[in-house]
Amino acid sequence: KVCCSQIKSLTPRRLKIQHLSSFLLLMTFEMRGKRFLQSSSEIPATRASKRVQNSSEKDSAVLSGLPTDVIYNVTSFLDVKSLLNMRVLNRSFRVIASHNSAGWDSLCETFWKTKVHVRPEARNCTDRMASYRLAVEDARTRDHLLPEELIYDIETKTGTIWSFRFKESAGEDWTESDPWFNGLPCRKMVFLANGRVKMIVQDEDGEPSIELPRFNQMEPTLADPPLDMSWRFLSRPLDMPTRPEGSYIRFSVGGRDVPTYCVHRSPTKNWGFVMESCWGVYASFELPKKPTCPRRRILRRAQDATGNWFNVEFNVEAEDGELGSEDDDDAEEAILNRSRLLIDDDSFAVTSGLQWKEAFLYNFGARSLPEGDDAVAQFERTYGAVLNRMNIVP
Repeated sequence: KVCCSQIKSLTPRRLKIQHLSSFLLLMTFEMRGKRFLQSSSEIPATRASKRVQNSSEKDSAVLSGLPTDVIYNVTSFLDVKSLLNMRVLNRSFRVIASHNSAGWDSLCETFWKTKVHVRPEARNCTDRMASYRLAVEDARTRDHLLPEELIYDIETKTGTIWSFRFKESAGEDWTESDPWFNGLPCRKMVFLANGRVKMIVQDEDGEPSIELPRFNQMEPTLADPPLDMSWRFLSRPLDMPTRPEGSYIRFSVGGRDVPTYCVHRSPTKNWGFVMESCWGVYASFELPKKPTCPRRRILRRAQDATGNWFNVEFNVEAEDGELGSEDDDDAEEAILNRSRLLIDDDSFAVTSGLQWKEAFLYNFGARSLPEGDDAVAQFERTYGAVLNRMNIVP
């Protein structure tokens, strides 16, 4: 136990962080206990309010006697939940826990280092506690791309580089030439503001000329893809609900529209974006490599709380003929499981069954795919014409 007079007599350098932390914790529990007793006791309201006021004044006096940099040094060790709990104790603590130096600066920077996209308004906000809240809320509620999150600027060498790979449903003609299906890193693509699509030039051995999918200080070599490509936003593709701009991307490859790419947040919880169609996947970060070791499916029996038995399937990576260790760290296992969501095509939401109409039109030679309110009517006309040409009665 460290008394208040001892803390005041210590200089910031000699003050031990654990002592002051313990003191603040004890004072916190003391204030909570006082509030509980005062609210539950049967004393007059005016008398209780005076005691609460006197207690707050004493607490404020104690805090005002401590060096500011010492208090902020202690609060910088707190996590987000602790700082928010500290704000509800009294006015003095609320002011302290809301300040940028209380730890919000380091919390934002440390947290954002692990995230791919942080809303610019959150980064530019001077109030770091508000920045943290704005960034988390934006990542939780927004599933569409902003132009600055999609486009790469050639002049400033800033922007997002997208990883791309095909799905198995695209067919062997496309997957055989896909680096990802050959155990190499994904192709790297960039989208320009003029609607053009460029590709990152790769080295002779097939490795990308850069290591990171997002770069601000590197100058990669850009080239045209094998087939001329362009992109544009659309808000209502065929058989899809209307969503804000940036939710759907329509690519034209070789002068022909391909099935629409739907935008959503990455299941890996890194605040990145994934664009997927029934035939391909784009990601605003490095996609995990295709596993080279065989995978095994283990079928086990399990019993629920009511006594009913059911089958449970486990995907296990097999290395050197063994099934792997069960004492892997929980955090690493969670990251690995989330990465598998970008490896297994069965984990993606957009399938050929969902986009069969656009895939049908493309396979039968359509150069442009319908969109908007008249999309269904256009498809019915084209579908009927194809059936008539093939002498098929619907």
